[in-house]
This record gives sequence, C-alpha cells and structure tokens, in this order.
Amino acid sequence: MKLAVKLWDTYYKHYKRFLLLPMILLTVFSSVLIYNWALTGELLRKDFSLKGGVTATFYTEKQVDMYEFERYLEAETGYDVGVRDIRDVITNEVKGFSIVGDVNLDIENLKTLIENWIEEPLGEDNYSSGKQSSTLGEKFFSDAIVIFLIAFVLMSIIVFFSFKNLVSASTIILSTLTDIVCVLGLMNLLGMDVSIATLGGILMIVGYSTDSDIYMSTYMWKRKENELTDRMKHVFRTQSMMFITAFVAFTVMFWFSSVDMIKHIAFVLLLGLIFDFINTWFGTSALQRIYLERKKK
Repeated sequence: MKLAVKLWDTYYKHYKRFLLLPMILLTVFSSVLIYNWALTGELLRKDFSLKGGVTATFYTEKQVDMYEFERYLEAETGYDVGVRDIRDVITNEVKGFSIVGDVNLDIENLKTLIENWIEEPLGEDNYSSGKQSSTLGEKFFSDAIVIFLIAFVLMSIIVFFSFKNLVSASTIILSTLTDIVCVLGLMNLLGMDVSIATLGGILMIVGYSTDSDIYMSTYMWKRKENELTDRMKHVFRTQSMMFITAFVAFTVMFWFSSVDMIKHIAFVLLLGLIFDFINTWFGTSALQRIYLERKKK
C-alpha cells in the first residue's frame, strides 16, 4: 500500500515528465509506418484478405514440417507462400494446413505440389482452394479506411459537444489516434500482416480507447466535489480494474484459442490495451491537467 501511494505521488508530482513517453511512442511508431511506406509504397503490411491472392486448405494425418514445406513451395513456384497449421479446437491436434500465396499462383499446380509432398491424393473431402482478386482486397481496405474516418468524425463531434471544449476533445482524439499508430507500428516491427480480422480488432480499440478517455475526462472536467487528485485516483482505480480484467480475458483468448483469426484479434487487443493505458494516463491526463491548472491561474 505504501509503495502504491509513493508511486502515485511520484506520478502526480512529475506528470509533465511522463508526458514524454507517449510522445516518444508516437514518434517511433509513426516513423516505422513512414519508413515502411517509403520502402514498399504502403504504410501497412497487408495479408491475403486485403491484397488478394490464392488460398488452399488440405487435411492430412501425415506429419508435415511447415517450414520445410513452405520453402519447398516457394522454390517450386517462385512466389512467397505462407503455411499455417489447422488445429482441433478441443484437442489442439494438427488436422491440416492452410496455404496463402501470390494471386498469380497456379491453383492446379499448387495442388500437384502438395500431393507430391505429402505423397497422397487430395479430393473434395480433404482439399479446397480459392482465389481472391487484388481489386476485391483493395475494395475491402478502402472501405475499412472510410469506416475509420467516419468513426473518427462522429467520435470527434460527440466528444466536442459533450465537453464543449476544444482541448478536451482534441486530447481524446489524439490519444485514440496514438493508440492505433502504436499498434500498427508494432505490428509492422513484428512482421504481422494487417487483415480484415485485425482491422476489426483495431475498431474495437477505437471504442475502448475513446470510452476510457471520456470517463477520465468527465471526472477531470465536470466533477467538482473533490480535489483533482482525489478524482483522478478514483478514475485510476476503476480503469486499472478494467485494464486487468480485459487483459486477462484477451490473454486467455490468445493462448487457448486454436483459431489464427481469434489469436490475431486477441493479440491486437492486448497491444491496444497496453498502449491505451500509457497514452491515457501519461498523455491525455497530463495535457488536460496542464490546461486546467493554467485556467485556474
């Protein structure tokens, strides 16, 4: 308890110094995105669902070394190929494999290469394949961008009319934007591709981040019954419980799910939780407190 009080006192006294942390995070991860854009012409690494390509799924009881199999397919086709295992939801046993490759891959040739590797024929009962055009993938991505823009515009309008102050509204929007930039930047560094599933997770982060910032801002701007430090302590305790509860839930979701899509969403949400906690308490609260204390003078 004494340690918690001491940490809070240090934070409350030196809050302006802690403001450097979200600024550094925003600078670093926005630089990562800009570097990726300069290098590849795109801000984000997109997967099959957003850039188009060929997919093939097959089920087999044979043992398959994914990494050797992946190198074999890349050598034979001349294109980048990704291989992932498919596991049973209950037993976590490997049941088959999913392959994602360039849109120019020959599907029939891919099937032949798989049969040669596993040394058994594939039929309708244990094999499926498909192709998605790059045009359709780009349409998904452009629609997602439009949805994000609409979400930010509506969020900005609601926050501004709720607090009727440009500073509170802009800090909340900046915090949410910083969360997204940090998540996408770290995904780039980790080599994770952005998919339709992860875009859904990022939209959830927008909602969570905005909610946590509004909750904190309400106590800082609209509540007057106690001193500012007491109001902030109350919000910190509540949001700490929210953070721990959500973190445990998403961690369980990540570790115990055998579905890649669910794992990716859970991982994105975990990153979002961490960055939101940092940006809310070292960024938004600090900027709003600076404004409120100057306003009193």
